[in-house]
Amino acid sequence: MESAAIVATAAEHGCASLIVRGVSDDARETLPAELVAMMSDDGRLRSRGLLALAQPHVLGAALRLRRASREALARVANALGLLVA
Repeated sequence: MESAAIVATAAEHGCASLIVRGVSDDARETLPAELVAMMSDDGRLRSRGLLALAQPHVLGAALRLRRASREALARVANALGLLVA
């Protein structure tokens, strides 16, 4: 995915590279369509979709995603800390 492009570009420029990924979701999980629609193709939040958060199932999914993303980011930070220590 994105990692392949990063590694390829680094190799083209003679740079060593290492990818550390944090996984925040299970491949079997799906997000509510309303939550997906809130994000633009470039990952930015579309303000017009914020009212969808008034729906309990959308808000719950958003909060679970936030928690999982924060946990994944913390694992990445920990791994990077071990690599540079």
